[in-house]
Amino acid sequence: SYKTIEFITEKEPTARQFRNWMRRIDDELKNKNTHVVLIIDNMDRLPIAKVKEIWATIHAFFAECNYNYIQTVIPFDRNHIINAFKEENIQEIALPHNTDTEANVVAGAPKSYGNDFINKTFFVVFRVAPPILSDWRDYFEKIWQEAFGPNIYRKHDTLLLIFEKLSQEFTPRKIIAFINECVTIYYVMGDKIPVEYVGLYVIGKEDIMKDPDKQLLNPNFLGSLKNKYENDEELPKYLSAIHYQIDKDKALDVVYQSQVIKAMEDGNIRYITDMGNDRVLNALLPNAISELTN
Repeated sequence: SYKTIEFITEKEPTARQFRNWMRRIDDELKNKNTHVVLIIDNMDRLPIAKVKEIWATIHAFFAECNYNYIQTVIPFDRNHIINAFKEENIQEIALPHNTDTEANVVAGAPKSYGNDFINKTFFVVFRVAPPILSDWRDYFEKIWQEAFGPNIYRKHDTLLLIFEKLSQEFTPRKIIAFINECVTIYYVMGDKIPVEYVGLYVIGKEDIMKDPDKQLLNPNFLGSLKNKYENDEELPKYLSAIHYQIDKDKALDVVYQSQVIKAMEDGNIRYITDMGNDRVLNALLPNAISELTN
């Protein structure tokens, strides 16, 4: 059996009240010969203003007090912390020994306030090496099979190539995020969309969302796969179908037909030339011309 003691306060405690409260907990842990480890995680996901606020609190409550039975572990990205405090950086000035004139003052490199804050906050800092996923392909295949099942799993080869050629990193988090997005799109659109086009959309979605008119018809995010897909007449249809969640065979007509008609009626030649995909334009023009009123 155990006993739970709950403290509720509606007022934010002062630094002194918090330290006294922590000392009482530390003393109670001593009586029970028990240790507590506090882990403050995900600092690198916070906005800069919040990082500064929380880091100052950590420094005041934990760095300036020693607890015997309470330890604090804080995983952090040094560059993120340094960036949060870069406005506090000090420009060091070096003065040559043999001069007393301001003209010969030499400015040194800025002193990083973030590094100083880190050094003054922690008693010990361990550097953790970045993960190296040497067998990431095996891991990709494992997660892919778990996500899609054995039937769709057999179609993974092209998608693995897409991820390898267009992804910037091969960490477990990136692989899982990529496959999860493929899963959601696949089950929203059904099996009418081949998974390779789903993968291409996931890779290029940020570029597509910024400028769908151009990126859906003439994507510039294909990188080294451009030669493979630049003559693929199905690519604009599938990407448009995924983006607007409509049927592939109607995607180009629904999305671009009315815009091409309007551009021709308005004499907007630039819109048509900027489409950048002659095959799509040639497919749209016959119907568009027949529906012109001007």
